[in-house]
Amino acid sequence: MPKITEALYGIQSAHKFIVGFDLGWETAGISYMPSQDKEFADSAVTVSTITGGEKYTIPTVLAKDPGSGRWFFGEEALLKAENGACLVDRLLERAINGEDIEAFGEHFDAVTLLTLFMSRCMGLLVSVGGPEKTDALMVTTPEQNAHIRDVIAEAVSGLKLSTRRVAIQSYSESLYSYIMRQPEEVYRHGAMLMELRKDEIAVLRMERSTRTRPVAIYVSEERYPLESDALKGMNCYTGGDEERLKEFDRHLLVLMKKICKGSSVSGVFLIGDGFEQSRIKETIRFLCAYYRVFQGTNLYSKGACYSLQEKLREIPEANEHIFIGSEKLAANIGTRILRQGEEVYIALLDAGCDWFDAEGELDIYVSGESRFDIYISDLIKGTERKISVPVSAPEDIPERFHVQLSMEGPKELIVTFTCRGFGAYMPASGEAFEERISL
Repeated sequence: MPKITEALYGIQSAHKFIVGFDLGWETAGISYMPSQDKEFADSAVTVSTITGGEKYTIPTVLAKDPGSGRWFFGEEALLKAENGACLVDRLLERAINGEDIEAFGEHFDAVTLLTLFMSRCMGLLVSVGGPEKTDALMVTTPEQNAHIRDVIAEAVSGLKLSTRRVAIQSYSESLYSYIMRQPEEVYRHGAMLMELRKDEIAVLRMERSTRTRPVAIYVSEERYPLESDALKGMNCYTGGDEERLKEFDRHLLVLMKKICKGSSVSGVFLIGDGFEQSRIKETIRFLCAYYRVFQGTNLYSKGACYSLQEKLREIPEANEHIFIGSEKLAANIGTRILRQGEEVYIALLDAGCDWFDAEGELDIYVSGESRFDIYISDLIKGTERKISVPVSAPEDIPERFHVQLSMEGPKELIVTFTCRGFGAYMPASGEAFEERISL
């Protein structure tokens, strides 16, 4: 699959914008801000699908009209589907799964359709000059791993943007970037986000570990199935059935009490049209009694903008914290070696990087029975431990070992030692062994 060069650094063009693209399982959204903006503030603007209105969510669907053969997206696609158009939903999920999609006898690659959907969404930027004014793009998705990044990279490459400054990150990292732009009282004791989906509530909990500098911010995810029929499908219900809405509110209140039990966070963020205040009065009353409560639908796309801004610009406030999510390495990993008679620390893997991208290497020289010491500093626990790996070579002639570090999951470190010999005195055997360390 094609890779996108994440050439984020460089001089940004005047009068252009950086764009945050929220690409979710069920809905999407787009926010933007001037490329030259250096302010550490909540200043991004979200594109509304209604001129002069505040409709920020775009259903992640396409529909093909049988007569004209045209493709429609978002709300218009849903309306066309009611009149016989072929609806294609779950676009992101299907692209990740590599599905072949049939519409009126024609077959389409799911990634191609995802590109089409993203292209139509980017067209909403016409009010600020169109997609060609995009100076850099951050796509944020509910989950993140190497395969998902490859799929998104392939979809974005089809957009034919005039910029190579493209990055991809998870919802949890976008949540972090957004909340860091809010007043400290909103997150001083942590924060919690709840997103109402078709058949579940996704919960992101953000906690701070002040034992480290910079302060480590950890985001964990939980999912609560909507077991009651009164809750299912209410994320997109637009009807006015009072009894149905009251039943929804009653059941939601019970679930919210379960989710919030034992939580002492400062702020709660409710994401999704289904959480509109007039529909869930009792639930809102309960939440407001204990927390500062915020509602909206554009948090992820704005957070993506702010994260991208921090990558493009040197913003001092952004260096005061480090984000640790489920896809991130939560520890600094290094070793100590003697250099000119003094022991010095060599960093091998840095906390905050995606575990599936984590790679480190160095060469060491060994003679006789020796050991390689690995120091693991956990930012969440605030602890450091030393792991010593035995390494041996002949007493009379030292051998060079190439040491490689990688991760197999966010909690398992793999250290591989490969014998490279010692020039003409000791030919490289190429023999290798590995040590697995649980973090």
